[in-house]
Order: sequence, then C-alpha cells, then structure tokens
Amino acid sequence: MSEFEKSGRKRKKYPADLEKPSFDPFFDHNGFGILHTIANRGATARQAEVMFRLLKHYKIDPEGSDCWLNLALALAVNHVPAMQTLPISQPRPGRKAKWPAGRYHDLLRDVGNLRKKFGISDMEALQRLHHDPTSGWSKDTIESLPTRLREARRAHKSSENVRIYEEEEIAKKGEPFGPLRSTPSLDEK
Repeated sequence: MSEFEKSGRKRKKYPADLEKPSFDPFFDHNGFGILHTIANRGATARQAEVMFRLLKHYKIDPEGSDCWLNLALALAVNHVPAMQTLPISQPRPGRKAKWPAGRYHDLLRDVGNLRKKFGISDMEALQRLHHDPTSGWSKDTIESLPTRLREARRAHKSSENVRIYEEEEIAKKGEPFGPLRSTPSLDEK
C-alpha cells in the first residue's frame, strides 16, 4: 500500500473505459520475435488511444501546444501527494463547538469581574457563576466550564496576536492605526 493510500486520500475516479487495463494474450514484456513486435505495436496503439481519452477526460485541448505537459501535470496532481495543495488549517477531529459568538468573551468578562470583586481563584469564580441562576452559566456543567475558560483565553490570546500583527504590518507601511485610522481628516470633510 502506498503512502498516498495510507493517508486516507483517494485518487479521483476515471470513467469506466479508463479504469480497466487492456489485456493481450500475445503481449509478453520479455518476449522476442514477430508475435512480440505485433503485440507491442497493438499495445502502443491502445495506449495512444487511452492518452487521447485522458486528454478528453481532463478537458485538455489535444490541439494545444502544451497539451501533453498539461496532461502530465493533471495526472501528477491527481496521483502524487506532493503535487497536491491542501488548506493550511486541517479540520480538527472531534465535535464542533456549539457556543455562539461572543460567549467566550462573556465567560472571560464574568470570571474577571468576580476575581476582581472578591479576590478569588478561577475555579471559585466558575463555581459561583454556575450556582447563580441569573448569571446564565447554570445550564453549563461545572466540569465543562474550566475547559471553556481555557478555550476562551486561548481564543482571546490568538485574536490579540492577530491584532498586534496587523498593527505592526500597518506601522511598517507608515499608515496610522487604532482610533487615528478611522478618524477622517479635515480635508476629507
């Protein structure tokens, strides 16, 4: 089994007439003589016919000057894993997140407020939020809240890093950023 097959990716399917190999009882790779020569010519003719069917399958103009190069590239992309381009972020295994947008931010805000107000740990703040029916966190399990808080901090840190990167890129270009960026100048009014 090839590495390509082990990776779980499947090659594209071909039409039925291109899926089956052709068999010739007289064709022998090690053979000599007139029968071998005739069989070899027949195999070459069949292979040439298949090549033109492949051009049609990949929608490549057989009259084009680069048709054979285009066919070689199409076949390579279809069969050679190193020629394939995959998205940078692979789908992560597991269940999809069900929290609506902004819920992580709400959890961070509520835990931060309780920690400031009472000087307590994250776990104590999460327990207070969970036991308070007016907070909106009572329907979540106490076991899941520490994980959600960790995910919220990770998402917040990631978005903060993106914001810092964007500001650095803008600063390199010499453009203003932050509140100055959206403020129209007096000339524009």
